[in-house]
Amino acid sequence: MKDKLDVTFYEAYKYDVTSSVKGFKNAVEFEPPKAMVPNGEKAFTPEDVSLVSKADGSYLVTDSDTKFPYHRFDVTVAEELDANDRVELVWKGNSLEGRKVSMYAWNHIEGKWMLLDYKVAGSKDFTISADVEVDDYVRDQKINVLVQDEIADEFDYTFVWMSDTQFYAESYPEIFMKQTEWIADMQKELNIKYVFHTGDLVNQSTKKKQWQNADKAMKVLDDHHIPYGVLAGNHDVDQVNNDYSAFYKYFGEHRFKDKPYYGGSYLNNRGHYDLISAGGNDFIMVYLGWGITDEGIQWVNDVLAAHPDRKAILSFHEYLLATGTRHPMGERLFKKIVVPNKNVLMVLCGHYHGAQTYVDEIDDDGDGEPDRTVTQMLADYQAGPEGGQGYMRLLQFDQKNNRILVNTYSPYLDDYNYYDQDEYPGKDEFVIDMDLAPMTKRIATDYFTVNVYTDHVIGKDKAKSGKTAEVMWTGLERNRTYFWYAVVEDRYTGRAISNIWSFRKE
Repeated sequence: MKDKLDVTFYEAYKYDVTSSVKGFKNAVEFEPPKAMVPNGEKAFTPEDVSLVSKADGSYLVTDSDTKFPYHRFDVTVAEELDANDRVELVWKGNSLEGRKVSMYAWNHIEGKWMLLDYKVAGSKDFTISADVEVDDYVRDQKINVLVQDEIADEFDYTFVWMSDTQFYAESYPEIFMKQTEWIADMQKELNIKYVFHTGDLVNQSTKKKQWQNADKAMKVLDDHHIPYGVLAGNHDVDQVNNDYSAFYKYFGEHRFKDKPYYGGSYLNNRGHYDLISAGGNDFIMVYLGWGITDEGIQWVNDVLAAHPDRKAILSFHEYLLATGTRHPMGERLFKKIVVPNKNVLMVLCGHYHGAQTYVDEIDDDGDGEPDRTVTQMLADYQAGPEGGQGYMRLLQFDQKNNRILVNTYSPYLDDYNYYDQDEYPGKDEFVIDMDLAPMTKRIATDYFTVNVYTDHVIGKDKAKSGKTAEVMWTGLERNRTYFWYAVVEDRYTGRAISNIWSFRKE
């Protein structure tokens, strides 16, 4: 265009495993790990370093069938780095198709790994990049970056499902305690991986003693490090005015936020999700409590969209009626959440007295053939003697035969099945078919680099479009590599930033 251009040259830095970046590989039980430097890491070998030293289609591959593999990069940056400098993290590689690969950096203010960006893998290589703030992510000239995929662990495990414990909290706290103490006692024997509670922890939300009873019983799971999730039923919030204050006090986000499986919260645990992996399968448990709004439904959809590779189990308080059909709210949730999200495989609910199972075959691709089976279950025994006598559901996952064995058990009575199996066959004991074949996931790094665009000006020049701009960089040391970039601007607000280039002064 023959415009007059202002060209500014800046100093830059570029770091990879050939200089200032140390690499480590490992697999852990959670995504992301709790510690900045998890136990069991192995430093990249010279061969590993050669595989990730440039983007050339050769990969350092770390697979696992039992844990979550990751590659961690410990980056030493220049002492001169300041808060005005732009720090860009770039990872290139691949994973198995359909898997989610996430980039984290250690945030020194929060003291934990913070998610920066993620991609769902396709058939080709992809790039994940993000900028980080120097003040939050650099300490002692170090940046720590972690790139991780999700892998599950172990075989033949159990999920426990509790619901509508309100009368236990009110009048039979010993039954409530018996339930959670039994779960703790059987944790190893049944390989219990997770516990659901689908609402009405208490009967009267204004009664402090009932909350204390519920808190004490559920704390048994906390003390034994058993992952669990809860939601608020109508009795927990006084459904006339939806007062969540007592629920927030005892079962708000503060109770769960530091647990490694806790994914995130909506309105102080009015909704939340947990990330659980077992037997080579990755699950996401999504909860939404009483008083469901369009905003809450959108939050659930956003969470499910961000975890498309996880098997989703949804928990609501009100969904199926005692007749076995969906309540109008359940129908709304089915149409707005279950149908559009292909990873939803199960819905749990309470509220209405009884036990029912409703199955839908869903055609996801519109070819007229079912692609997905969604099992929707109601299990609420509060109408029985002593508020239900401690009956709760056991979901036992049979990996070899791709099925879930559903049983109903009372640790208070040491008895299976609230309903008589001869009179009500399949009511409390049945089988759910589900593809539970373990899925191997992968993290395969082709290249990792950190690009730093500093505000240190080397020099300035003016040039016309199409002509050469140049400056002299003086005072450089011998036998050292230098990096630089340029910013080109015109008087019409046009602006472009170059890549980072390098040269070595011999």
